[in-house]
Amino acid sequence: MQKLACSRFWTDINLNINKKELVNCCKRTQKTTPTLEDIQTLGLDLWTARPEVLEEKRQMVEDNVFPEGCKSCARKHPHSQWNAWNLWKNNPKSFYAKSLITEDKTNYIAISLSSTCNQSCLYCNAEISSMWAKKLGIEPIEAEPEYKQAILDSLFKYIDKRVAPVQEHVKYNFLGGETFLDYSFFDVIETLSEIHTRHKTPRVTMEMISNLNVKTVVVDKFLDVTRRYPNIDWIISGSVENLGKRAESSRVELDFNLFEENLDKIIAQENIRSVQILPTMNLLSIVDHADFLDWVFEKFSNTRGLQNILKTWGMTINSVTYGELDVGHAPKSFSIYLDNAKEKIKELSSRVENQNTAKKILMYAGHLDDIKNRLGTLRSPEMLARSKKFMEKQIDLHGIDYWTVFPELKVVYNENG
Repeated sequence: MQKLACSRFWTDINLNINKKELVNCCKRTQKTTPTLEDIQTLGLDLWTARPEVLEEKRQMVEDNVFPEGCKSCARKHPHSQWNAWNLWKNNPKSFYAKSLITEDKTNYIAISLSSTCNQSCLYCNAEISSMWAKKLGIEPIEAEPEYKQAILDSLFKYIDKRVAPVQEHVKYNFLGGETFLDYSFFDVIETLSEIHTRHKTPRVTMEMISNLNVKTVVVDKFLDVTRRYPNIDWIISGSVENLGKRAESSRVELDFNLFEENLDKIIAQENIRSVQILPTMNLLSIVDHADFLDWVFEKFSNTRGLQNILKTWGMTINSVTYGELDVGHAPKSFSIYLDNAKEKIKELSSRVENQNTAKKILMYAGHLDDIKNRLGTLRSPEMLARSKKFMEKQIDLHGIDYWTVFPELKVVYNENG
């Protein structure tokens, strides 16, 4: 029987400060919210050894089940993110000893500093985007300043004592809201850079996921910081999955021309080790994904070079696994669009000289297969009616004619599609 213990539960930390959420994967949920008292009393154990975390790790190791916090993958297994993200799938059974439960293998930390955001992407919500909160007439969800400072101070101490001195490679991933718009962002990345510089951590990667829909002066300020810390591998991931008007309609308030201007500026910076494109696959990005891949491949092949794929540029795919834009609402007939995208991936892979790199590129096609397997799984009349009602509401909220911009919706909401 295959072991279900997932590497991310041990190697990853996901800190969403505005939601007071501390988990080990973006798909996980927590039972209890870490309080200011927890931060003060648990000390460094706050990060990997809270009682609920140790119990769920025990369930994975000893009972070989998905714990409650991993219900997102449990529902969709074996076509879940577990299939793509778990790096321990081929480990021998001896690896899963009882001692694994309390081991700290943290080498990846994702940080969301706040919900401050200047977009209202259709698959997002007011918990993550202050723009969504504004449109819905509710207060943005933010942690109290005292809480935010306390948990950041605890994080810095944890990294200083238990991560930076022992790990060969530590990676940070800054999420949103919009990463570049939080007031503490620049202080945080400089503090972390100083800690790792002092410990001489062999390799440190800092990835910023951004909608790149910010003023060019903000991008310039960030680029100045990257030049002061050449020992850090800096990665920028532009978050987008459609082009032009389709992008601006699904990622509402996006100026696609500004996105592309900032992206081109970043691509030209030699001190930025890698520039990534991060598409979040959803109901509205299936039909044109092959065209989207053409745009990505042409832009980066002409600038950073085809043979540098997975070195200085690349793509990492995610997908919506909840709500009304889950790809499961699309009919199985949409498989043809994903097959077209897979052909683009295979053609690109065939042009890459390094065979190991070529094989890794094909993993993207494997992720598209996982999405294909989910098509048509949410097409009961009730589910389609709910999704259609959601899209109709977006017309009123954003003043966009989604039936015109995304004509494939007529097929989606035809129950015989």
